[in-house]
Amino acid sequence: MTHPPATHAADPPTAYEAEERMNASGKRELHRERVLRAVEASPGLTAAHYGDITELGHVATQRRLSDLENWGEVRKGKRVSYRGRGMCSWWLRERQMGLWS
Repeated sequence: MTHPPATHAADPPTAYEAEERMNASGKRELHRERVLRAVEASPGLTAAHYGDITELGHVATQRRLSDLENWGEVRKGKRVSYRGRGMCSWWLRERQMGLWS
């Protein structure tokens, strides 16, 4: 499956190397699937919640949620509080007539 890159033009070379390793090893796709399953099972939670559920941690989970958002699979919701910090909630994209909304 080909997806947009996770790196940006201003990122250092090490970011590109890390992305290449994640893609080549299959970890990026595996983590994406774990996070997507967590959102499907418990929609409306934060990246920190999903990081706890998936045991990937907050940072790795946030990265995969960003991927999923860029790929049109999830969307950000309202701001909620978790562990005393404001974070956005995450929801599945709704499908209408076979197309992502």
